[in-house]
Amino acid sequence: MALVIPQLSMALLASIFLNEFAANTDKEKLKKILRNCLYITGGTVAVLALFYFFSDFTNESTNELRKNVNEALQGKGGDFARSYFAALKADRQAFYLSDMWRTIGFLFVGIAAIFMYAKQWIKPWVLYTALIVFSTIDLFGVARRYLKEENFVEPADLETAYNDTRADMQLKSDTSFYRIINLAAFNGNGYSADFGTAFNDAIASYKHNNIGGYSPAKLGLYQDLIENQIYKNLQAWASSPMTRDSFPVLNMLNMRYVIVPDRTDPKNNTVLPNPFAMGNCWLVKEVKFVKNADEEMRSLDSFNPAQVAFVDEKFKASVPFSPVYDSSAYIKLIENKNDEIKYEFNAASNQFAVFSEVYYPLGWKAYIDGKETPYCKTNYALRGLAIPAGKHSIEFVFDPASVRVGEKVARYANILSVLVVFFCLFMAWRSRNKKATENTKAV
Repeated sequence: MALVIPQLSMALLASIFLNEFAANTDKEKLKKILRNCLYITGGTVAVLALFYFFSDFTNESTNELRKNVNEALQGKGGDFARSYFAALKADRQAFYLSDMWRTIGFLFVGIAAIFMYAKQWIKPWVLYTALIVFSTIDLFGVARRYLKEENFVEPADLETAYNDTRADMQLKSDTSFYRIINLAAFNGNGYSADFGTAFNDAIASYKHNNIGGYSPAKLGLYQDLIENQIYKNLQAWASSPMTRDSFPVLNMLNMRYVIVPDRTDPKNNTVLPNPFAMGNCWLVKEVKFVKNADEEMRSLDSFNPAQVAFVDEKFKASVPFSPVYDSSAYIKLIENKNDEIKYEFNAASNQFAVFSEVYYPLGWKAYIDGKETPYCKTNYALRGLAIPAGKHSIEFVFDPASVRVGEKVARYANILSVLVVFFCLFMAWRSRNKKATENTKAV
C-alpha cells in the first residue's frame, strides 16, 4: 500500500510542473526552466551510468546462496559455482544496461518535447500529446513484463483446476451445513495422504466449508487451535477414526467428513464420514470455568464436548446461570448466511449452548428474540451463549461498528471531495474571468 504514495505523488508533481510550464509564455523563464531540466536529466543519466560501472550486482541473498552452494558441493564444484555466479552477474548487468538505455531514451524524448516547446516550435496540445503517448508506452512496456500473453488462459483451462473430484461428487449428496478437512494431496499421478495439505491448499475451501485450507491471514485464536490441538487431533483420527474421545476438537468443529486418497484407486480421492461430529450447535450439561487461556487450551486435550464446555473466568458475567439438564431441550440451525445465522431453541429449563463458530466479538453480535445478549468465548475458540428457559429465536449478526463508521467517513469524504473539486473549478473560472475583464479594460 505504501508504494501507492510515491506513484501518486510523482504523477501529481509531474502534472503540476507540466501545467505551470505550459502556462508560461515568458521566453526567459522558459529557457531557465529548460536549463534546470537539462541539469536534472544530465545528473540522472550520470547516476545511472556510475551505478552500472561501479556496482558489483550482488546482494546479501546472493552471498548467502553462494555460501549454501559451496557448502552443498563440499568444495568439489568450485568451477561450477564460479561460472554460475559469474553468469548471474552478467545477466543482471545486461538487464540493467537494457533498462538504462530504455530510460535514457524516454528522458531524451521528454526533454526534446520540453525543448521544442521552450523554443515555441510546438503548441501546448502537441507537448501534452507527446508526453502522454510516451508515458503510456512506458507504462505498457513495464506492465507486460508482469502480465504477458502466456499469463492469459482460456476459461475452460482455468476451470480444469476446479473440476469436481470423486470426493466432491460424493459430498454433493449432503446438502446440510457441515465442515470437512482435506488430507488428500494431488501429486500429478494421483493422490497421497498428507497432513500438510490440510492447511496449505485452498481448492477444497472453494467448494466446501473447511476447517483447514490456506490463508495468509488467520485469526490468532484459530491459529493457536491449529498448532496446539487440531494437528494432534488429526493424528489421533488417522490412528483410530472410530475412537470418538481421541479427537474431540475435530468433533466440536463439526468435521463431518475427511477427504482422503482412495485406497482401491489412488488416482482418485474419496470421503470418510465422521459420525461423531457435534453439528452446528448443541446444549451442554455443565460449564466449567478456567483461570486463563492456557488452562482452557489444556482442557481441550481430553474432554467430551457434548457434556461440558470450558469458559474463561473473565466471561463469568456472560453466564448468569448454570444449565439444568432437560431431555426434551433442543437447539437447531435454521439459516446460515454470510453475515447472519439463525437458530431455534426450546427448553423447559435454563441452558448453555455451544455454537460451532469462531469467537469474534469485534463484529459478531448475539440476539435472543431480537434483544442483544452478551456471549462468551467457549472451548478456547467457539461461541457460547446462556439461554433462559422457553422458546426463543437466536440470531448472530455480523455488524462491526468499524464498518459503519468507515462507511460514514467515506460517504462524507466523498461529498467533501466533490465540493472541493467544484470549488476549485469555480475559483479557476472566477480567476480567468477576472483576468479577461482586466485585459478588456486595459485595451
